[in-house]
Amino acid sequence: MSPSGLESPPATTAPPIASRAAFEAALLACVRSLAPTRPAPVDPGTVTADTPLFDSGLIDSLGILNVLCVVERATGGHVPTRMVVMKHFRTVRTIVESFWTQPTTTEARP
Repeated sequence: MSPSGLESPPATTAPPIASRAAFEAALLACVRSLAPTRPAPVDPGTVTADTPLFDSGLIDSLGILNVLCVVERATGGHVPTRMVVMKHFRTVRTIVESFWTQPTTTEARP
């Protein structure tokens, strides 16, 4: 029970993703799942690791929350607020380069 007297929800953290390739695949799956929901739908099959996420309209301020969840689940850690800037989220490849670490490490690279 928390200090406020409310019960805390049970922890439901999945184990971190074990490989860089699996991390990239999870991010691509997330982004591709958002593609058809965009105002100008994008064919999910055309989305690659180098597709510009914001410039193409694939991701917006709400979509980035889905991506952040994937990053946090995959790395087993929290994404620091200072890391939530455009330069780290331009493409799936830049997300992987910014946040992938070996599975024993839970902090994102600066």
